[in-house]
Amino acid sequence: MPVIRNPLHSLNVSAGELLRFRVPEDTCYDPEDGATPSLSLQLLTVSKRGLSPRSWLKFDEVNQEFSGVPLEEDVGREEYQLVRKNCKKYCPQTMKDKIRISSHYLGVL
Repeated sequence: MPVIRNPLHSLNVSAGELLRFRVPEDTCYDPEDGATPSLSLQLLTVSKRGLSPRSWLKFDEVNQEFSGVPLEEDVGREEYQLVRKNCKKYCPQTMKDKIRISSHYLGVL
């Protein structure tokens, strides 16, 4: 059964600045399939939907990397779920990492 070993919790970015963050190799683990790079992950909203194509935030599933540049109108906090997809066997719905991404005005944290 896959598990989250080191949850991401939160990421911070300033409006107008590039966010680029690769999911660490030790974030999750599956005894059958191995560490994070061996798993297929996707980023969903807290309502379990894919990201809008118009969202400033993108998730590269191949490289397991968050990226994007929030604009001033994007300032605020959004919560997402990093989840395992395409499990070979049993994959519980609870195998998810809840992540808060906060965007701030430049120079304000």
